[in-house]
Amino acid sequence: RVPGADAIAGELQHALAGAAWAITFNSNAAVDAVLAGVPTVATDAGSMAWPVTQRAIGDASEPDRAAWLSRLAWCQW
Repeated sequence: RVPGADAIAGELQHALAGAAWAITFNSNAAVDAVLAGVPTVATDAGSMAWPVTQRAIGDASEPDRAAWLSRLAWCQW
């Protein structure tokens, strides 16, 4: 639990719909957040979303999600 952060029950896509940012260590929720267009911070290089996530809140980079998704899909099959 993060002090000052609200816990949200329910489905992840509903939480992401109202999210300004998603912050993870190494979670597949980061993939969902990136797919939903939510700016995402991942703090572990092992995250599947690492190539398209920021390293800090406020990072203004806009990574190429299409190329990342192509590589991710290739790895899944």
